[in-house]
This record gives sequence, C-alpha cells and structure tokens, in this order.
Amino acid sequence: GTRLQSHLSTSLNCASGDAYTVQLCARASPSPHGPSVHCPLTPDTKHLINARSLATMQRGAMLINTGRGALVDTPALSEALKSGQLGYLGLDVYEEEALLFFEDRSDHPLQDDVLARLLTFPNVIVTAHQAFLTHEALGAIAQTTLDNIQAWADGAAQNLVVV
Repeated sequence: GTRLQSHLSTSLNCASGDAYTVQLCARASPSPHGPSVHCPLTPDTKHLINARSLATMQRGAMLINTGRGALVDTPALSEALKSGQLGYLGLDVYEEEALLFFEDRSDHPLQDDVLARLLTFPNVIVTAHQAFLTHEALGAIAQTTLDNIQAWADGAAQNLVVV
C-alpha cells in the first residue's frame, strides 16, 4: 500500500495502486488546520479518517468531508468532538445519507442516533450532499455528458461503465 504523509503528520493509507486514487488522497490534508477529504470511495479508502487518524491530528483541527460519507468512520467523530481533539466538522456527505437526505422527511423523527448526536454540537455543520451544486460543477457535468454523447456517436465511446 501507499502511505501518504499529510501536513498534520497524519498518515493516510491508500493501499490501492491506482495512481488516480493516490493522487487524490495525497491532497486529503492540504491545510495545517485539518484535512479536507476529496478521495473517491474504494475498499482501500473506506474509513480513511478514523479514531486513530483523528488522534494524530493537531488538537482542535477542522475536518471537511465533501468526498464520500464512508471515507470517515462517523461514530469516531463524536468522541473526537467531545474531547476537543476535533474542533470543527463540516460534512456534505454522510455514510447513511441515502436513508436521510433524498426525500422530504421533515415530518418524521430522525432515526439515526449518530447523526442526531453530531447535530447537537455547535461546531458541526451538515449539508445534504450539495457541494456539487455550483454553476461550475453543473456546467462541467453537462459538458462531460455532451462529450460522452459525441464520442459515442463517433463510434469511440468513453467513460464506459462495465457491469
């Protein structure tokens, strides 16, 4: 596996030999104040941020996850927040988000105890997987879609998904 050293002296394990994964994981902690996680979710990156890696961060660090929910071991976050090891938390993705964020549940009690606990902290913000919803991101998605259609029409399909 590949071991990457962040600016916080936090070792991030990306066991995959995939250069793309390794490159993204290398950027998981660009700030001395804490990591901003943008890695794709693979078996090697699941729970990349966990109790052990949280403990090696600078006390009071900020963690931002806009990648995939399962990159972070969510139950470990509460302990790190309670102890002050983690000072701030921003989640745009959540490991169990499919059960929570994609339909209106405002008239139902929250059944997820881990998320309910995280929402009690004043230094935590959770958004409903909205980081992609920018003018630039939507334009890039549209352009990629058009490029894929044109490539397919030209007989040179790209970005194929093999099932």
